[in-house]
Amino acid sequence: MRPDAEPDDDSIVLTPDQASQVDHFRDELRLCETDKKKYDLCVQKRDELLDRHTGLQIFIAACEHVMSIECSEYSRRKQTKDRDSTQPLPTSKEDDAAQWDRFLGVATDGLKIKSKCLSALKEVRRPVKASVNPIEQADLESLRAWSREDPIPYKTLAPEDLPDGFGFDKFGLMVRKEYAAVLPEPDNTGTANPDRS
Repeated sequence: MRPDAEPDDDSIVLTPDQASQVDHFRDELRLCETDKKKYDLCVQKRDELLDRHTGLQIFIAACEHVMSIECSEYSRRKQTKDRDSTQPLPTSKEDDAAQWDRFLGVATDGLKIKSKCLSALKEVRRPVKASVNPIEQADLESLRAWSREDPIPYKTLAPEDLPDGFGFDKFGLMVRKEYAAVLPEPDNTGTANPDRS
């Protein structure tokens, strides 16, 4: 808040939780002792926000796909809009149409990201060798090719995100559990925790 008690723009447009997160981030930056530490924190926040944004785009694309399949009225209106976009709409319908256009734009972007992620995953999907060194030459060639293309969205995995029977080696690579330095923590039943949220 500004000293003259006028609300700043963020307090008007952000939810209370978002405003609190911004304040917390500002406080974290102010606690950094060097510009390098501040910059590192900025990079971390950027990556976190972009990961959340990408996840939301993919989620919207998935919901739009469900709408297209499960709601014939939605599908009909979507197809009619595409064919009949020259007719002017009343103001309230213009607002609704603008919202749908925005939604479809985000869904389209999410579908592109999802396709890129899936094609990359399908390229590398193969069984992980039961070996201390599960990397093959083809893996390195794929990595080199990807680094030249558009970056593929990714997220850092925790041991709990891995399939059963896998962990990380000392370099952070996914390996079979018998070669792992880090395994998922067991739940209270003594097995790996199946809840990977």
